[in-house]
Amino acid sequence: MNSQIASAIKLLEGQAAQVRETVEGAVKTGQERAGQAAALVVKGLDKLTVNARENVDAVLVSGRVVSDGAEAAGEELVAYTRASVEQSLNFGRSVLAAKSPKEVAELQLAFVKLSLEAGYAEAVRLSRLSAKVAQDAVAPIGARVNAAVQSLNLPVAA
Repeated sequence: MNSQIASAIKLLEGQAAQVRETVEGAVKTGQERAGQAAALVVKGLDKLTVNARENVDAVLVSGRVVSDGAEAAGEELVAYTRASVEQSLNFGRSVLAAKSPKEVAELQLAFVKLSLEAGYAEAVRLSRLSAKVAQDAVAPIGARVNAAVQSLNLPVAA
């Protein structure tokens, strides 16, 4: 009977060893997979951080372009206003020096024509400046949108 008990104990010890090996293998596999998953999460967070930083940089560049454009437009308007005031003063001096009502009418017509042409030219300059600022301001953000779309492997609209 002792030999049967000894055999049974040996059998149980062998089975316990197999169970232990199986559990240890499963734990090791679980640890490896958890490590791989953690590495993927860290890689994803790193990529997300880089993307967020690049997005913020693009917004800052865009804001700088808009700010510089607004400054340029302000300078343009100040220069136009100065020139317009100077033209008005010159017109006033000319009217005061005029010798006849006909000469005043001619001066008035020339002044109106000059003012309209200058106003139109200024509107064209400001319109072109505004279009360039808008295009330049949108460019960095558009580049980030394209990068995001490409990272999703979606086709980019031309």
